[in-house]
Amino acid sequence: MTTTPKVVYQSASCLIGTLGSFVLVLWRAHMDVEGARQQEQALIRHAKGRSGVALLPYVPVGVGAPSSEVRAILNATMNKLSPPLVGVAVTTEGAGFHAAMVRSVALAISNLARTKAPSRSFGHVAEAAVWLRERMGPQAQDEPTVDEIVQAMDQLRRLSR
Repeated sequence: MTTTPKVVYQSASCLIGTLGSFVLVLWRAHMDVEGARQQEQALIRHAKGRSGVALLPYVPVGVGAPSSEVRAILNATMNKLSPPLVGVAVTTEGAGFHAAMVRSVALAISNLARTKAPSRSFGHVAEAAVWLRERMGPQAQDEPTVDEIVQAMDQLRRLSR
């Protein structure tokens, strides 16, 4: 399988790509309403004809929390796509206070929203990819490997510069 993600949306707030049954979202700045809507549309389009789809949003250190309107859209998307959405793995790499705070906020938003799709926060893309592949069950054998997912996210980050 190729490690080159297919870019399906790009703006000042985010870059969205797909790889296998994965939708990878690289936040560039504060996620705006249009970016959240595009993420939803990408997930809906990508879920068609698939038994499951996984979402891996990558939030770089320094990117602020989304507005309440954006959070509402993101949470509604998770509920709308359940059960095809097997999981959401919000990832912020880094060991500092800000990275830990971003992961905590993402987890709190998910828990408070009581979304149907399982959601977790991770400190590394590889950890997020392992968890999402586990959530896919037997379907994962036909999906990108953990290394391929990490490489695809690296490519999105390079495109974002």
